[in-house]
Amino acid sequence: MSTFHLDIYLSGTKGKPVFRKTNFGFSIGPYTGIASEQDLGKHRVARKWMAPVFGPNILKEQDPVLHRVVDIAVNKMALRGNTPEGLNMIDWCNWIACDLAGILGWGHDFGNLKNEKTSLPLQWFNNVMFWVTVDQAFKQLPLLHPLVYLGLPLSMIRVLRALKAVVRDRVENRKDYKQRDYFTALLQDGKAIPNENLDYLVAHSTSLFIAGVEPNSQLFSSMILFLAQNPDKLKKLTDEIRGMFKRYEDIVDEELTRLPWLSAVIEESLRLHTNAANGQPRISPGATVDGHYIPAGCHVQTAIFTTYHSERYWHKPNSFCPERWLPATDPDHDPAFAKDMREHFRPFSVGNRNCIGQNMAYRQARVLMAKMAWKLDWELVNGDEFDWQRDLRLYATYTRPEYRARFRLSDVAKAAAAEEGEKLIAV
Repeated sequence: MSTFHLDIYLSGTKGKPVFRKTNFGFSIGPYTGIASEQDLGKHRVARKWMAPVFGPNILKEQDPVLHRVVDIAVNKMALRGNTPEGLNMIDWCNWIACDLAGILGWGHDFGNLKNEKTSLPLQWFNNVMFWVTVDQAFKQLPLLHPLVYLGLPLSMIRVLRALKAVVRDRVENRKDYKQRDYFTALLQDGKAIPNENLDYLVAHSTSLFIAGVEPNSQLFSSMILFLAQNPDKLKKLTDEIRGMFKRYEDIVDEELTRLPWLSAVIEESLRLHTNAANGQPRISPGATVDGHYIPAGCHVQTAIFTTYHSERYWHKPNSFCPERWLPATDPDHDPAFAKDMREHFRPFSVGNRNCIGQNMAYRQARVLMAKMAWKLDWELVNGDEFDWQRDLRLYATYTRPEYRARFRLSDVAKAAAAEEGEKLIAV
């Protein structure tokens, strides 16, 4: 069995030499943020400081925000989506992820869903990825790399200033914030901040913001698309959700974790779309990877997309098959997938540099998909205009092809509204 992933990303344990992070990533300012920090000691301090924010108690306290944002999105999909042209789901998934990241991170609503319009920070994020790709390439040419900053979009400077202002307001007025967010835990009175410096807080909180927007939007959009492309899989999900919950208001994450098909849909979407666009490069200390000695100084990384789409590891690797994740006791379990090598499935990586927010990502995905599946039926509008994998473009993160979906209020939602005498009201 191949051990490449564990050899690289679990290095540093049990006396093994450490595969240090490369300078992959970008920053403007003195601090890089937790995701890009190369120094092991600084990363360890930052992670220890941030870890409690993503504990189960804090996540549960943030449920009201999560449900409020999801409810706005689902209700607006029902109101706006039943048209011939449908909704641009890349935009909508970006809006959901961005609003969640802003409110959960800083108590700041960027208003994407409210205005049904892409906010300035999200516009910047969507447009800057090509520049980040150029920045990575020029890092291999040290003499020329400074020239890259001459092409730095002015919008990036404006957005970074705006984000800094948001963080400054959150720090200076910490006692006035009643809403629980990440900073509530980070800025507790008496809790030591590794470097009580506004630039330090901006760097790390912006890193969390980016990690909360891009991967989650990728996951949301791929799940909705793959289900629309596979109506039989979508029906299994709607049957599971509607059979479990008699009322929309009864949907809570604690119950969702017990639903096998919902979990399978999320895992299969993470595998087939492969959110992590890059292979998380590391610098070899002079050690063995998968039985091969890698000299010190060489850069190594896993080919995540290739691994997740290889017949060497998966049965029907290019098909959307949530059933591959079902336990053998499930009636929908298919033994054809029994030889899938799930040990190579690490969507949030492993080791002390794995994704610190993975539990929140799963929680958001469960709540969004469950509430959509209860209240809405949907179908793809422009399926003949694109090929998802063919049309993906990679500039630091994925640029996804636009797809549109049409939404209708489900029969169970109509019946519930009629029974309670309610009307769907725009939020």
